[in-house]
Amino acid sequence: MKKFFLILLLLILIVVIALVVICALNPQKVANYAVEKSMAMAKTAVIENLPQGVSADSAAMIMDEMTAKIKAGEVSQSELQYLANTIQQVFSDNELDSTEAVQLLDKIKEITEPVAPEQPEQPVVQ
Repeated sequence: MKKFFLILLLLILIVVIALVVICALNPQKVANYAVEKSMAMAKTAVIENLPQGVSADSAAMIMDEMTAKIKAGEVSQSELQYLANTIQQVFSDNELDSTEAVQLLDKIKEITEPVAPEQPEQPVVQ
């Protein structure tokens, strides 16, 4: 019986070490996975708590677009951190109201929409 528990303990230790190594070698993938799962939870909560003027379809489309960009690796580490902090801030009181839902959607739009390059000012010709 002692041998069984010793082998079981050894197997558990090997699995834990393997997980630590995987997480240490792939921090971006771990962060992407965590934010993806948070986005799924946030999508449900946002759709349930939208104000009158916002369509559930457009909100779902915005959230799906963000999730797709995360899966494709098109989101930078700083943007992922910004998104994770926003989700954490919005859900800090364990409730999501309509203003927080709109706030989260606006920040996601900010990340997903491409930034238009600034055009240099044209000199005034007289």
